[in-house]
Amino acid sequence: MIFPTKAQGVENFLVSLHRESKHFSPKRAVSIKIYIMKNLLFSVIAFVVSASSTAQLYVKPTSTGDASYMYVKDELLYVKGSIELTENPDGPTEASIYFRDESQLMQGDNVNNDGTGYISILQTNPDSDAWDYAYWSSPVGDQTIGGAGNKNFGATRFFNPDNLLGTISEANNSTGALNGVKSPMRISRRWLYTYTFAGGWSRINDNSDVSPGRGFTMKGLGTTNSNLTYDFRGRPNNGNITAPVTAGEINLSGNPYPSALDLKTFYAENTDISAIYFWDEDHSINSHYYVDNQGGYGTWIPGGLGAVDGVYAPPTFLSYDDSGNAIIGSDNGDGLEYPRRYAPVGQGFMLFGLNSGTVTYKNTHRINQKIEAGVSIFRRPDGNKNPSGKGPSIGITPSPVDTRQPQLRMNTYFNNSHGRQLVLLFSDESTDGYDRGQDGRSPMDSPTDGYFPIEAENQEVFPYVIQTVPYHQKKQIPYTLVLENRAKIMINFKEKINFDGPVYFYDNLKQTYQEIKDELDQSVRLKLEAGTYENRFFITFTNERSAQETAQENTKIKMLEDLDFFQNNPVKQLEVGNPEGYNIATATIFEMSGKLVYTASNLGNSSKFTFPTGNLSDGIYLVMLITKDNIAVNYKITVYNK
Repeated sequence: MIFPTKAQGVENFLVSLHRESKHFSPKRAVSIKIYIMKNLLFSVIAFVVSASSTAQLYVKPTSTGDASYMYVKDELLYVKGSIELTENPDGPTEASIYFRDESQLMQGDNVNNDGTGYISILQTNPDSDAWDYAYWSSPVGDQTIGGAGNKNFGATRFFNPDNLLGTISEANNSTGALNGVKSPMRISRRWLYTYTFAGGWSRINDNSDVSPGRGFTMKGLGTTNSNLTYDFRGRPNNGNITAPVTAGEINLSGNPYPSALDLKTFYAENTDISAIYFWDEDHSINSHYYVDNQGGYGTWIPGGLGAVDGVYAPPTFLSYDDSGNAIIGSDNGDGLEYPRRYAPVGQGFMLFGLNSGTVTYKNTHRINQKIEAGVSIFRRPDGNKNPSGKGPSIGITPSPVDTRQPQLRMNTYFNNSHGRQLVLLFSDESTDGYDRGQDGRSPMDSPTDGYFPIEAENQEVFPYVIQTVPYHQKKQIPYTLVLENRAKIMINFKEKINFDGPVYFYDNLKQTYQEIKDELDQSVRLKLEAGTYENRFFITFTNERSAQETAQENTKIKMLEDLDFFQNNPVKQLEVGNPEGYNIATATIFEMSGKLVYTASNLGNSSKFTFPTGNLSDGIYLVMLITKDNIAVNYKITVYNK
């Protein structure tokens, strides 16, 4: 027996085996059994190496027809050159190489793999069922397609493993039903689609139509959420693999290899992409109808110095109409925040194009990172909402040893509908304009949204959910709101990371400053009509007003938020709801010319006031309420008595 040491590695072992074994000759192939011992557990590897083959790793059945295979458990298999596999006879060990317990395959050279055999590699989609979408990208191709090299993928190359360490898997036999079935495995072909901006959503059905490097959508199996594990069986993808990108648009792509992918390296070498989007959705909803579901895209960029794992802005969960267009729903959740730098086996994602062209995946972008280490996560961890259950997560988690890039994570929450998390980072290596890799474009998948407007080199302004700027105390950072309908808005911090000092929300129209805090009950609150609010709101780090002026302005803002003005023209009266019980000293109504037309005193703290408007001419009037503390608020009404 010959035992490779762990430090020696598979590649060097194969080379030394070829050099030292007396049984190697160009005229014969020798069957060799290798046993790797780790933690007193044995992983058995059986394979054939032939000096006459051009492949560095060549696995085929024995001369007597017995199956030969490699079983790789909790290890990285590295092969510098190509791999040639010959299919084994029917039985429990049909595949040529089994990767189990998060084992991965990496290759060095940009060469074609070949043969009728195939590998078996697993991936688990957590907390999933037949109603939940996931974005995938296959690490293997259909080896039954003739010729060497990477091949297209189809649902027929999905298998259902009998257990996570065994070699037996059940082939998928897809169904046209809405719901996929766990056992026997029946993946619903109703939800299998690829997407490119040029071609739109394209149905796959049972065909091997997914090119290497392209992503595809698929729903899970069964009617109960569980950790669904799929067995990819096919020829391992290797070498340079291209996929399309479109300027200002998204295309569905993903990790094309049977190993993890370092998105930082991939991003750095593919300058035509601006951001990478990951789909996420609420797994507690069991429906195939668009109108019932909630989901959205999270945004990832590599970030600047100190952003080791990159920067991820989690998705806003939105509701949708029958055509799949986002609408403003009610009580939606939002996605979780977790590292995205290392895309695991099978991970699909959207590429947002900075320019039109192609990206190239390379072996040099591959890396051995396991999901269990917490740095490589397929799609989502268990759970579907932030700890608060809905809306923004509140609270600052300081850490004296936190080395992350200084940043502010700010939540904007719209009515009782949905929230948007924006990430503001600080770096002296950045500019106030667009910096590739440090600014992340917003998916803008909601008709009501908030974003950082950033001007590109051509002076066109685009929306961003992640922005990096150089810090100075008097900087004013624009913040834009787009509202489809009248909205009550709440703004607060989810987290302040390596940043000390106050942060203010500045209203340029009203000349008011409100401090942004992490406490839910001290959130910045706005009440705005439908429209786009540009060049009005800013994030600032200094308050130009005195403490007394600031307190009064904040009280005014809160009063306007709490008071409910309603001009009830059919009954000819102004109705003012006062649920917080403000003690009102006087109420006055003025014409827009400034003429006083109505006054009332000592109104008290009633929950509702009414004022007659039947004797007023049609037009716009200014209503002023003054509290016992001499704080005045104004509101415009439109009277129509005809």
